[in-house]
Parts: sequence; structure tokens; C-alpha cells
Amino acid sequence: MIVVYVADENYLGFVEKSASSLLKIHPEAKIILVSPEKLNTSFQNVVIPINREYRRKANGRISSAAYLKLFLTELPYDKVIYLDGDTIIQKPLDELWDMGCEYINLTESHNFGKKQAEALNVEKYGMTSVMVMNLANLRKIDFTNKCLEVESSGFTPSTGWQHDETCINVAMKGKLHFIDKKWNYCYNREYDEPINEQDAHILHICGRDKSLMINPYEEIRPILEYIKDKSVAIVGNATTLFDE
Repeated sequence: MIVVYVADENYLGFVEKSASSLLKIHPEAKIILVSPEKLNTSFQNVVIPINREYRRKANGRISSAAYLKLFLTELPYDKVIYLDGDTIIQKPLDELWDMGCEYINLTESHNFGKKQAEALNVEKYGMTSVMVMNLANLRKIDFTNKCLEVESSGFTPSTGWQHDETCINVAMKGKLHFIDKKWNYCYNREYDEPINEQDAHILHICGRDKSLMINPYEEIRPILEYIKDKSVAIVGNATTLFDE
């Protein structure tokens, strides 16, 4: 299983948290961290320089480093799982890794993404925070350049959300395969057919509030709100609670 993250220095801490949750379940996983410059990390670090300024309008939350996911075809692999750094792996990913994939497998967005689907004139808006990517086939269709053509065309949806995810949804229209929401379930977001967040294999902590990334353990979540902004003492021998 080959798992890829992209990050800059500002996002490295989230990647380390996410990767830690992954390795607890899949200690054999090969983790690749793609970044615009060399980072201080124990993971295999592949540098792909960012040589231009990208247009991004997602409330100021999207960094240039996010666009590195458009360049993953440069990696010497035929297939990878891509994960955003703000994801928590809660259950095994074997089924996700083993499923067939022609180009990109990903989940449909939560309800807020319906606005973007309409703006992009697509049936479903795919969330690119978790993707199974057939890099071999994506190279054949010139995936990177197709996405960059969308980015540089000046096209901005009526929603104003123009970023790396927009590029993939437009460039890969009709070629995205949608999979069960359990593989990328967004924390604290509305769905027409919600599931229990603890049943998700991958929980995505999207949005500005990333406090749940500090301690992703299911046992702790019920008391997070109670202990928020309080000084607490944890008594016991479970050092994994600190995850440091």
C-alpha cells in the first residue's frame, strides 16, 4: 500500500498526525510526502518545486502546496492512495487499496458541495482529499496538463471556489468513479444519508477548526467538548493518548 500526502511546512504537523493514525492500522504502508521544498520529516520526502502562483479562492484556506496533487503523476508508481493531511484513519484501508480503479476513485462531497456541482455543471462534486489514483492511466491521458489548462483558463465558478479540487472535477468530468462515503466522511458536515462518524474508515476534519486532529482517538472524542480550554490531568499508563 502506497500512501501519498502533499504539504508545506505549515501543514506538516497535520500530516504527521494523519500518518500516525494510518501506521497504527497499516504499519507496513509506504508513505510518501510530496512538498515544494525539503521538509524535516522521517517520511520519504519527494520535492516538486512550485514555480508559479496559482489562483485559489477557497476563503484563503488553500495553499499553493495543495496544487502538488496535480503533479503526482511524476511519482514512479502505477497506483497510490492520496490523503489530505487533515484526515484520521479509523479502520483498515485494504478494501480501498484493492478496489479496481481506472483513473481516480473518490467520494462525493457533503451537501455543501452540491452548490459547486451545479456551478461546474457536473452531476456530483468529487472530494479530492482522499483519492485512489491510477497514475499509470492518468499519465496516458495527460492528467497534469489537463488540470493546469483548467486552472490557467481564467474559469471561476459562480461559487467562487477555484482551486485544485475544481481543476480535477472539471478536467476529469465523466472519468471520476464515486465510492462509498465511508472512505472520506467529513466531520461535522451535513449529508442527505449520514453515517456514524465512528463508522467511517477515513474521517476528514475539513474546515478551519482542526482541533480534533490534536487527539484523534475515538475513546476521547465524547469528552473533547467538556475539556476544551480546561487544564486536565490524565492518570494512567496509556501513553498513546498523548501521541507524541
